[in-house]
Amino acid sequence: MTLPKIKVLIIGIDGATWDNLDDYVLDNFMPTLKGLRNRGSSGILKSTFPAVTPAAWTTCTSGCEPQTHGLTDFQKYSFPDNLLKITNSTSVVVPSMWHYLGQQGYRVASLNVPFTYPAYSINGFMVSGLGCPGTGCDFTYPKDFKQTLLKNIPDYGIALGPEGINKRNNSFGGTEQEFTKTINRLGRRFENRLEVARLVQKENPVDIMMVQFQQLDLLQHLCWPYVYYKTRDQHPWHRDQVFALLKKLDDIIAELLQLIDLDNSLLIVASDHGFGPMKYNANINRFLTEWGYIKRAGTFNRMIRRTRRNLMNLQKPQNRLMTVDLKQPVNWKKTRAIALRRPIYGAVYLNVKGRQPGGCVNPGDEYNQLIAELKEKFLSVTNPHNGEKVFERVVSPKESWPHLDAPEEIFGDLMVAQKQGYRTNLTMKDSYPPIEATSADSLSASWHHPNGIHIIAGNNIRQNHQANARISDLVPTIYSWLGMDIPAEVDGSCITDVFNQPPKAKKLDTRNFPDSFTGAGSYEESEQEKQALAEQLKNLGYLE
Repeated sequence: MTLPKIKVLIIGIDGATWDNLDDYVLDNFMPTLKGLRNRGSSGILKSTFPAVTPAAWTTCTSGCEPQTHGLTDFQKYSFPDNLLKITNSTSVVVPSMWHYLGQQGYRVASLNVPFTYPAYSINGFMVSGLGCPGTGCDFTYPKDFKQTLLKNIPDYGIALGPEGINKRNNSFGGTEQEFTKTINRLGRRFENRLEVARLVQKENPVDIMMVQFQQLDLLQHLCWPYVYYKTRDQHPWHRDQVFALLKKLDDIIAELLQLIDLDNSLLIVASDHGFGPMKYNANINRFLTEWGYIKRAGTFNRMIRRTRRNLMNLQKPQNRLMTVDLKQPVNWKKTRAIALRRPIYGAVYLNVKGRQPGGCVNPGDEYNQLIAELKEKFLSVTNPHNGEKVFERVVSPKESWPHLDAPEEIFGDLMVAQKQGYRTNLTMKDSYPPIEATSADSLSASWHHPNGIHIIAGNNIRQNHQANARISDLVPTIYSWLGMDIPAEVDGSCITDVFNQPPKAKKLDTRNFPDSFTGAGSYEESEQEKQALAEQLKNLGYLE
C-alpha cells in the first residue's frame, strides 16, 4: 500500500555523535545514513546549555534556548513549595513549531519526542516520549488515538519501554543471552516508531512529521565500552551486537524515507546531544560540606526526619510531599548553599531568607558576596589525580541572561559546569571523595557531550556539504524552507549556508503566540506516575 508523502520529515536520534557513528560504522552498517550525508549537508549540531534531553529536544521543536522556553532539566525546584518536581510539557512557556505549523494549515505529527507529556492539542497527532509514565496513561493526542495505536501495535513502548534495564542491576552486564534479549527489545522499540509513523499516514495523513528514537542514548549510558569507538574493538562480541542494532536503525530510517519524496521534500536528522567518556565524578556537595557551606544534621535530627518520612508514607498518595528539608539530611538553619539538581552541570542553590523555609542567607550584599566566594572556590578546584582544573564555567544565571526575571528557580543560583570527562554528582556521603576516579571498564563511564549530529537533505539543499549549527537553528530553518516568518521569541537562526538558493527569512519583531498555545500549565502527575517517572530517570542515572 502506497502511503501519502510527507513534506517535512525530522528524524531524532537521541545522543548520536559522529565520534561513534564514524566512517567504519556508516560504511558497514548504516549505508542509508551515509547516503543522506552525501545527499545533503551535515555536521556537528551544538546542543543547549545544559546539554540534557528535556532542554535540548524542547529547543529542537521550538527554536528557543532553555532560558527562553523554560524547561532545563528533568526536575525543577519550586521555592514556594520547597519541592523538587519532575518537569513535563506544561513547564514550557513558548509555543512549539507544531502550534505555528498548525496555524498555517499544516497537519503535523510528533511521535515519541521526549517531554511532550501530557500530550497537547495540535493539528494532527502527538505520541509522548521519554517523560511519560507509560501506555497506561493518556499519552496521545487525540486521546482516542491511543486505542487505535495499541490495537495495531499491542507491544508499543514509550521511550525506554518495559525493557527492565536498571543501572543498579544492569542487564547489559549480564550473560550473553541476557544481553542479546535486551538488544532485541531495543530493536523492537525502533520498529514501534516506524509502525506508528505508518499508522498515522494510513489513518489521517500529515504534512510534517517528527519521529524520535531514544535507544542509542540508553546504549551509551549503560554499555559505553561496547559503543565507544576507542574501546569497542576490545569487546568484539558485544560490539557486533551493537552494530547489528545500528544496522536495524538504519534499515528503519530507509523505510521512513519511503514516506517522503526527497527531491521535493525536506529531511532533517538530528540528535539532542552527543556523548563522551567520563573519567571522574565531581561530588559537588562534598566540596560544599568540606568548605563549611553545608552543615549536616545531627543524629537526633536525622532520626526525627526519618520518622516524619515514614509517617508521610502512611498518608494518601496525594498528601505525600517529599519536601527538600525532608529529603536532604542537613541542618537548614546553618546550611548556606547546596546542590539540589544536576542538569549536566551542578545547580547550586543558596538558602535565602524569605525565599525558602529556614533560609539563613540575607538577600542583597550577603547573597552577592556568597556567590562571588563560591565562584572563586569552584574555579580553583584541581583534580588531585592529575592536577588539572575541574570546573570550566561557574556563573550565575543573572550574569548569563540579565534580561530574565528570576531565572534562579529553573537554573539555580550558581551553575557549576565541569570540564569534559567529568560528571557532577550530589552525594554528601563521607565515603565518597570530592573527586572520584571511575574505572575505564565501567559500563556507564560516559556522560553527555554538547556536540550532536545533524543532516539536512532535500529540495534546494546543497549536497555533500559540511556545515555546523546549533540545535536552536533547526526550527527557523524549517520555517524558512516553508516560506514562513520566524517568530520573535525564537533564538536560533536559519542555516542559510545549507541552501543552494537561500530563502529570505523574515524574523518578526513582536511575539504573537498562536491561539492553540494556551500557555504554561500546572499539570501534576499522580503519585503512581511520579514513581514510574522517577524510576525511569534513576535507571539512566539522571536522578540519584
